[in-house]
Amino acid sequence: MDISQRDLQVFLALAEEKSFTRAAAKCHLSQSAFSSRIRLLETGLGTTLFDRTTRSVELTNDGRLFEISAQQLYKEFSEILENFQDHAARRKGSVKIATLPSLCSSWLPTVLANFRASYPGIEFMVIDDLSEICLELLRSGQVDLAINSMMSTVDDLQATPIGTDQFHLVCPTGHPLLKARHISAEELVKHPFILQSRRSSVRQHIEFAVRPLTLRTSMEVHYMATIAGMVGAGLGLSIVPGLSLGQFKRPGLASRLLKLPHLARPIHLLKRRGYSLSAAASALFDHIAHEKSSLVTLARQFERD
Repeated sequence: MDISQRDLQVFLALAEEKSFTRAAAKCHLSQSAFSSRIRLLETGLGTTLFDRTTRSVELTNDGRLFEISAQQLYKEFSEILENFQDHAARRKGSVKIATLPSLCSSWLPTVLANFRASYPGIEFMVIDDLSEICLELLRSGQVDLAINSMMSTVDDLQATPIGTDQFHLVCPTGHPLLKARHISAEELVKHPFILQSRRSSVRQHIEFAVRPLTLRTSMEVHYMATIAGMVGAGLGLSIVPGLSLGQFKRPGLASRLLKLPHLARPIHLLKRRGYSLSAAASALFDHIAHEKSSLVTLARQFERD
């Protein structure tokens, strides 16, 4: 037979109260409905659970044996339901998100801090990596969400625009390009550059903006901090997204907004198309989408600085 949580509740109430009247009231059932449930339980189990007299209700030997299992089952059942309800109500849960390092070092920390204040029971893991790796993690289901910059749309992912990031020239303080009235792609290709690898969205956007010309790449590195150190040592110039400029605020370095056609990267909040998010992931998705205005504000601040 199928025994429900309600069946266990009814049995345990009668075992504790030893009265059909009190147990029925405790379970918010009429006495006839309560008695019917007890009879059906006994019939399904094929045994008598209670000895009934006009004065008392007592567990039989089989009833006492069943009580031990019933208590454990009811506790486990209740804990499972409570845990599920906590997840559904966004009181518990976990979310994995993959995103660009430039966002992790500027905008995202405050966004996640605000999210944690609203949902302290939801844990999250952040993976900061190159654009293509973030997309691979999302497609394979290893993360729930991604925040990324894509050159084109893809059918298997649903993208929600949340902002645009402009690009800046970074060079040693006093470099002649800082004083130029206009910096063209033709002028840029005259200088050696230190850039990220071609798998990065930053590199892809830069190469798209200067084509058919090609920048003189003197060095390829992975991290913005490495670029800052190399540029500071006079080994070349670089072009970096505005949201990463915080890593270039150091003595000996200066930056300038570049205004080349198509040199900007749209930032998208991504999830897998056709797959439902957990309650926790849905909460974080909604929160990030709501916070997109702060990303726009931060990006404009970097454009002015």
